[in-house]
Amino acid sequence: MSNIGKVNLDLQEQANELGFSTVQEAIDNGYVVVYNDDDEVKFMKEEDWQHQQAHNEWLIERETILNELRMLADVHLPNAVRNVIGETIEFIEKGEV
Repeated sequence: MSNIGKVNLDLQEQANELGFSTVQEAIDNGYVVVYNDDDEVKFMKEEDWQHQQAHNEWLIERETILNELRMLADVHLPNAVRNVIGETIEFIEKGEV
């Protein structure tokens, strides 16, 4: 079976498991097809996919800011400023509890 045929079969099975008779019906009802790192495909609610994309973008921005703060921490600054930078880094790395 070709790779395209396997993908189509996988999606059809998933659509059926979600209660839809066709792949198109699942898409028409707010699902998107997502390809993961293992070259597998799956259905995901569009809102969940958008949330995941936004979260990934946030993680990249967070790491960029942390790197900038770490560079600032290495610059000769007054101790009070260095302490605030260190506390800020720890706070961001800890995240929401």
